[in-house]
Amino acid sequence: MDWGLAAQWAGVALASAAIVVSVWAKLSAGRRHDDRELEDRLGRMRREISKLYERQGIAEHQLAHMPPPGEFQAMAARFDTLVARLDGLGQLVERQEKVTTRLEDYVRDISRERKA
Repeated sequence: MDWGLAAQWAGVALASAAIVVSVWAKLSAGRRHDDRELEDRLGRMRREISKLYERQGIAEHQLAHMPPPGEFQAMAARFDTLVARLDGLGQLVERQEKVTTRLEDYVRDISRERKA
């Protein structure tokens, strides 16, 4: 066996191994960067899911204290009745205000006549 030929083949093998190692290092470095990016995204998603669960809990708590839909309709009808009564009361107050104003004017006129 020729030692020169063996040395050449060993050089080729070492160069090939160096190329393979450098390609592997480059790929694994990129993969580590991608892993870090994926870990960050996963953390953000977990925080967002946690916030969504919290919001869902709040909504369920509020829904538990709300009346059924039929009661909403009954409340709306009662509210309409209340508004109509308040409108009538407003008209009554306006009429009472006019009467009170007329009485005040009358009393004022009488007191002026007595002073004169």
